Amino acid sequence: MPTGEPVAPGASPRGDLQSACLRLLRFWCDEGCLLLPAHDQPLIAGILHPQALQSLFVPQARSFVYLQPVRRPLDGRHGNQPYRLARHLQVVALLRPAPENLLHGFLASLRRLGIALEHHDLRFTEGRWSLPAIGAWGLGWNARLNGVGVARVTLIQEAAGRHPQPIAAEIAYGLERLVACVTSVRSAYDVAWSAGGPSYGALRRADEEALSRHAFDVADPEQLRARLAHDASEARMCLEAGVPTGALAAAVHSLYLLDLLAARRALGADERAAVEARIATTIRAVADAVAGSAQATPEEVADG
Repeated sequence: MPTGEPVAPGASPRGDLQSACLRLLRFWCDEGCLLLPAHDQPLIAGILHPQALQSLFVPQARSFVYLQPVRRPLDGRHGNQPYRLARHLQVVALLRPAPENLLHGFLASLRRLGIALEHHDLRFTEGRWSLPAIGAWGLGWNARLNGVGVARVTLIQEAAGRHPQPIAAEIAYGLERLVACVTSVRSAYDVAWSAGGPSYGALRRADEEALSRHAFDVADPEQLRARLAHDASEARMCLEAGVPTGALAAAVHSLYLLDLLAARRALGADERAAVEARIATTIRAVADAVAGSAQATPEEVADG
């Protein structure tokens, strides 16, 4: 079980984004997680990292940790809102099998950051998480630190219509919010990127302004719909060719395009429901293909 030691011997707590990220990654690697590289396309949630998501479809239990940029066009505020970002950083720990005392591990990870929890207001609210477009839902807790939501801790009950066995857990940390709350700065833009280095705002505010302009003013709805149609065609061809990873990449990209359409106020409820249903069908087909491949013997794979 995690020990929750605040920091490594000889180290001291540091309130910068870079140190917090490295310590969280190291903590979960020390707990047996495999370190994944970030996925290289826009994702609206860290759980959509294709390699991590596909791990829920197979019987072999593995745990992963990774730093994933998350794109949420509807959250863009032109760089003017202290905690709402069109692109933010999530550290995701996907744990399978889920630890017996999941919250204990989460608290231990915060202590590894050097956070003296007795000096902060940390509260948990029970909640149901869901992402219908991938047929996923779970039960867990939202963690609020000093009044700000900084993490979600979830026991995943279902993914792609399947019940992962053994059960999986996800801890998703909002890195900017977490560091901002711990260091008591007024905005994520005031967080130090590294010890003695530039601020988060110096490196990212212009990017936030550009992302907001693109999402709310520039993105062309008809081109977005054409890209959605292309993704649907790509997913079908990949499934027919026996390349489920390609189909999954197209499906998760479509979720990002849907959010761009919503930001342009060009997406009706019926259209969203239809596209999400199509994506869910693709995800289930991917899960079937991945699970079937995992259960095949080496001889069957060679013969196929």
